Amino acid sequence: MLAPFHLHTLLNVFRVMVIYHVVLALWAPTIIGGIYKYFQYRMVPYLLAENPNIGWREARRLSKSMTDGYKWQMFLTELYWLPVMMLTAIPMAGLLVTVPLMSELESEFYFTLRANPAIDGSFFIERAFDAPAYVTLPEEERDALAAPIYLMEDLDVGERRRVVRGPLPYPVVDLIYCFFAFCFVGWVWEVGLHFFQAHEWVNRGTLYGPWIPIYGFGGVGIVALLDRYRETPVRLFWMAVTLCAVLEYACSWVLDFMFDASYWDYNDMLFNVNGRICLAGLLAFGLGGLLGVYVAAPAISRAVHKIPQRLRFAGAAVLVAAFCADFCYCLLNGFNGGEGVGEKLTADTAPDTSE
Repeated sequence: MLAPFHLHTLLNVFRVMVIYHVVLALWAPTIIGGIYKYFQYRMVPYLLAENPNIGWREARRLSKSMTDGYKWQMFLTELYWLPVMMLTAIPMAGLLVTVPLMSELESEFYFTLRANPAIDGSFFIERAFDAPAYVTLPEEERDALAAPIYLMEDLDVGERRRVVRGPLPYPVVDLIYCFFAFCFVGWVWEVGLHFFQAHEWVNRGTLYGPWIPIYGFGGVGIVALLDRYRETPVRLFWMAVTLCAVLEYACSWVLDFMFDASYWDYNDMLFNVNGRICLAGLLAFGLGGLLGVYVAAPAISRAVHKIPQRLRFAGAAVLVAAFCADFCYCLLNGFNGGEGVGEKLTADTAPDTSE
């Protein structure tokens, strides 16, 4: 959906689609001509989706060539699916049933007509669309393609990244263990720092267990969202700083607004924003993000995959259940409020939000 912005072709996409809709609107009053042109120009949006640089004339010409001899079949096919289209009258049914089915149908139109060897393919730029679909391959070829996915758990994190570059750099179970590892490291850091400064042991977390969620969410957020930038450490560092700044400020504001509590205050630090975030802390989080992406997450993933699969999933389930139980207990009975933790805000202790 955001590809036109990335490819700097938004203006051309906008222009062609405007012409496309205007032309159809002008043909619509003629009824017969409107139906005919509706199917004749049906492939224009799909041609534009594959090649955002294509112009209106080329898209119109290609669409006419692709639909030549198939318009009647397309009409009958849509007529067959008319009961499905009527489901749009039922709330949510259109979104959950009609839209997916009709989108699939129109995509099949495009791929079927695109495969016609008589069509000028010079404007087709997605070479992968030229190959047979996965579902149409012989069973042995499908198994060969799927094998690397079935064997993912036997590969280390570097090999997994080379085999499949999916939306997440690690399996969800790995990210769950990363979350709790980061939560625990954050808890140890906060408790240890307070013990060093005040010589007393205090549970510095918002919850009662040995975990501080903001460290877990921040760490997993950096690993899941920024791992793709691991080849540019400087860029990754500043993106981690930005992500942590947004997360820390938002958490501080929520604790203040919803629970009238403060778990940290940077008013005595240089370059702070309303006492909620400060430059020194964010730079430390940026370095921690680099450590998480390059060292911690790969090490945790390798260690986790040495555990048998059933035990690995069971351990993740136990950790999540314990965390959820702790969180629900806090919602019912109040969050952790030990000495120096979760202090109720007063006029003297509240962060300065006048700016």
